[in-house]
This record gives sequence, structure tokens and C-alpha cells, in this order.
Amino acid sequence: MFLILVVLLLIFFHYINLSGFFRAPFIFFQRNFFSRSLKIKNFFEFFSSKKELMEENDNLKKINQELLLENKDLKISREENKILAEQMDFLKKKDYNYVLSRVVGKTSVDPFVLGNLILDKGADDGIKEGYPAIVNQGFLAGKIIKVEKDISYLNIILDNQSMIAASAGNDAEGIVKGEHQLSLVMDFILPDKKIEPGDLAVTSGLESLIPKGLAIGKIREIKFNPGDFFQKAILDPLIDFDNLQIVSILIPYENN
Repeated sequence: MFLILVVLLLIFFHYINLSGFFRAPFIFFQRNFFSRSLKIKNFFEFFSSKKELMEENDNLKKINQELLLENKDLKISREENKILAEQMDFLKKKDYNYVLSRVVGKTSVDPFVLGNLILDKGADDGIKEGYPAIVNQGFLAGKIIKVEKDISYLNIILDNQSMIAASAGNDAEGIVKGEHQLSLVMDFILPDKKIEPGDLAVTSGLESLIPKGLAIGKIREIKFNPGDFFQKAILDPLIDFDNLQIVSILIPYENN
């Protein structure tokens, strides 16, 4: 009797598909679990991908900065080569004795004031006080005012303490002085001497260590009022001192 009852129950469960009834919740749970697993996986893959993109972006920025620095160095090298070529051409034509020197610093702590420039050549290289330093096609940069064993100090022509014997026009002579490291003034020009804007002021040769004819600046303006004893000329400098890197220090042959 019991056996017959069991058989009847199995037949009943088969026809009403009770096994599917119990399996449905399991399938629902499995689908939800799989869906959430995919979302979690995609979440971590997104952040992993984002991290890789950020690292790649940082690497590209670093490479770009390196390329910019290389390009800047290349540009500086080209400019230096151009300046050196001009200096060598001028020095060869004039047959000057010289020592090439790099600007390695300045004495002023004020970033807006150049002060005296520090050069990488000194007494061991034959440098002495009073020697002139030039750039380009014979543009006067200044005079050496102090010398140590392996460095020297250049007083640039824009400095208030700088004074250079100069001439302009036909035979006008005077003294060129620096004006607050911004411009130049040629003073003590006799009133009967003719000078004009655009005239080039050059070294007069009255200073024993400075050759005649080194360019100092161009006359921009002339100041002379009735009753003045001398004319005064405002000059524009020919040198960009903020970017000055290499100079040639002229050495008299008799000092060899």
C-alpha cells in the first residue's frame, strides 16, 4: 500500500513539474548574481583602464617637456654659434688678441638688476683689470674691474659706475655713462660739435687698453639748451645684456 502511494506521488509531481517550481528561484538568483558580477568586473576594469590612461598621459607630458628642453637647448646652441661666428669674423679682421669667456653669474641679488657680470676666465688666463669685453661685430660690453685666479668681474656699460671715452659724428668726443642699467648717456660734448640721432657712438681710443672704434650705442636723442656748456646725447645700447652668454676679452699683444 505504501509503495503504491509513493508511486502515485512521483507521478503527480512529474505532471505538475514541481522540480521546475523549485528550480526557478535558483535560476533567478543565478542570473542576478552573474549580472552583478559583470558590473563589478566592468567597474574595476574601468578604473584600471583610467589609471593606465593617466600614467600614459603623464609619460607623454614628460616626453613633451624633454623635447621642449632639447629644442630650447638646440635654439640656444644655434644662437651661440651665430654669435661666436660673428665675433670670430670681427676678431680675425681686426687681428685682436682675445680670450673667449662665458657669463657664469652676476653680483647683484636683485633679479631686476644685472650689476657686474661674473666671467669664467681670470688671472690664470691672462686677464687683467681694464681689459674690454666685446660681443658680435665689436660691440663693447664693458670693462674688467676685478680679477681673481679663475674668474673676473665685468662692469657692463649700462652700469652707473661705467665711464667710457667715446666719439660720435665727425669728431665729437665725450664720456659715455650708464643710466640705471637701462640706457646710455654721452655727456661733455662740446656745443659746436655736430651730432644727430642715428649716429653711432664708438670708443675714441683715448683709453690705452680699449681699441678705437668699438661700437657702444646709437644716438636716440640730443639734449642741449641755451646756456648749457655741453651737449648731451641719449644712446640706445646695441647689446641685449639680459641674454648675454659669451664675450671676448681683448688682451693687448704687449702683455703676452
